Amino acid sequence: MLLRISKQFTFLPLPALPYVSELWQGNLNWAAWRTMLLFFGFIFCPPIWVTFTLPLGHKYYKVPIIKFMSYLTSHIYLMVFLLLTGVTPVYPTVRPKLLPYWYEWVLLVWLSGLLLFELTNPSDKTGLGWIKLCVLLFGVFGVGVHSFAMTGLLEKKYWPTVMYMRNQLFSMSFLFACVQILDFLSFHHLFGPWAIIIGNLMKDLARFLAVLAIFVFGFSMNMVSLNQPFTAPSKTVLKKEKSKFSDTFGEVLFTPIEAFEQLFFAVFGMSGIDKVQKGTPGQQVRPGWTEYLFKIMFMVYMLVSVVVLINLLIAMMSDTYQRIQAQSDIEWKYGLAKLIRNMHRTTTTPSPLNLLTSWIMYLLRLCRQKDSVALSVVHLSPLGSQLSFSNSMNRIENVTDWDSIAKKYKALMGEVTETSQQSADEEDGNPLAESNNNVTGSR
Repeated sequence: MLLRISKQFTFLPLPALPYVSELWQGNLNWAAWRTMLLFFGFIFCPPIWVTFTLPLGHKYYKVPIIKFMSYLTSHIYLMVFLLLTGVTPVYPTVRPKLLPYWYEWVLLVWLSGLLLFELTNPSDKTGLGWIKLCVLLFGVFGVGVHSFAMTGLLEKKYWPTVMYMRNQLFSMSFLFACVQILDFLSFHHLFGPWAIIIGNLMKDLARFLAVLAIFVFGFSMNMVSLNQPFTAPSKTVLKKEKSKFSDTFGEVLFTPIEAFEQLFFAVFGMSGIDKVQKGTPGQQVRPGWTEYLFKIMFMVYMLVSVVVLINLLIAMMSDTYQRIQAQSDIEWKYGLAKLIRNMHRTTTTPSPLNLLTSWIMYLLRLCRQKDSVALSVVHLSPLGSQLSFSNSMNRIENVTDWDSIAKKYKALMGEVTETSQQSADEEDGNPLAESNNNVTGSR
């Protein structure tokens, strides 16, 4: 069943909703409480999840809603192991040996299954679909950092720092995994439009940050210039502040990175004009009238960033919200149709079960190839010829004489004459042509 998905048309009208529900539930006709009970069974009893996910001779693994619950359960398990590894470790992270604990091995297997799934079945990156890639990338980077520490190239004194960075990467993966739950809820009539709204608002926020970064960078360079000293410091200060008053960049009291940081937090009211004025303790490096320049520039910056840019962001987000909310019903149906289509097209089991099923399918293909090679060798014996004949009788190429049928079709269409066709058949020793001639002679 193919679903034509296009946001240019208002598809899936009210009479089609029962049909979509039938596709989603796969003729299960279960009550809502039974579906929820099965989902909680997936979470709290992993054997039930494995039984319904693998193709073990039942039809449930093909039902879209069962597939959806299987993938959601796999995602919840991934979040649990990310939590146990990087957020609230069960055992101390700093240890004499860097061999992984049991839950770290499980997380490695889970991330391997996710990587295999993304390589074999690339997911949709529209909306919040890019979150899946972020979860995988941060998890893989965390595994890479741990593996690099195990190579022995680092001294033991650096192990705590490396393991701390590993946990931060896993915590970022856990953060994006929490956001990905919104992508799973796209089938719901209430959370579906919200997920689409949040995805579009993130695009508005990215555009706003790009414009804000331009203004913050320009004003931060201006603040660095305003913090230049007028007079050379005294000898006592030179001895105490050699790092700041050296020959190279000796007049840079306020670095561009510090200025950018202070001005960025000033947008949210976490920094003031006193934080952007730098001086030397015990010495006045600038005249007092320069404070007015600081106040004027800081006032202009706050007007541009807060009054103009922040209100522009609010207006952009309001327009996006109203636009999507006005067609929330269409957006929800669109998300549901995409989800059903993906569940119908996806044949891979969720992570980490796909590692097992992929190897099984690979071994089956190898066995089939070996069987075909062995069958071609058996053709050399009389028994092999009988076996090959009985095996090839079921193939469509051996059902009839397709060459004679093609020649008869050409003669019927006038491409060749019937006389030349019969003579060609007699020269080839075609039994079908000889039988036709015998029938004609008897008549």
